[in-house]
Amino acid sequence: MWDLARQQAGRGAWLCADTLGTCFDAARKKKAFGRALRHALDPADLDRMAAGLVSCGLPDPAR
Repeated sequence: MWDLARQQAGRGAWLCADTLGTCFDAARKKKAFGRALRHALDPADLDRMAAGLVSCGLPDPAR
């Protein structure tokens, strides 16, 4: 789930909107998503997260 309005209750992971690609890559390398979400994530999960960002109209974090 992507809560772009930041209104949903519960766990979440923040990304820098102005440097999304750099921020996403740094969080991936540091395994920060797994810690923030308190859930083990595999590379396929992170690829789906990146695709989800793009589907919301945000820049592709792979760029």
